[in-house]
Amino acid sequence: MEFLKQHREAEAVAQLRDALRLQPEITRTSRGLIWANNLAWILATHEDPKLRDGAEAVRWAEQVVAADGSADPATLDTLAAAFAEAGRFDDAIGVANRMAELATEKPEIRSVAQQRIELFRAGRPVRE
Repeated sequence: MEFLKQHREAEAVAQLRDALRLQPEITRTSRGLIWANNLAWILATHEDPKLRDGAEAVRWAEQVVAADGSADPATLDTLAAAFAEAGRFDDAIGVANRMAELATEKPEIRSVAQQRIELFRAGRPVRE
């Protein structure tokens, strides 16, 4: 995904949607999982409101988390961010708590989860 590397997110969103349309399989071992997670993250967190779409971000992020078995803190972070963008802060907090639970051996991830929880409690979504 060259556009992501170049920080050209609008083009990346179009490219990711096209890729997922052509190869819609989202499994633990498919490229679709990475594509869908990246798309959901951009749609949930981008600073430009024209690129954000909370409902679409939730749809993609839920598929990713279902495919990876809800055990990856990175994809849970995306789902939490998507819920927050969609205004579903209680759901976002619940997912961020799950992320923290999984990160007992990884203090940096646990710290990110705690920061997200505080952000969501304040009714604020993630922005990058």
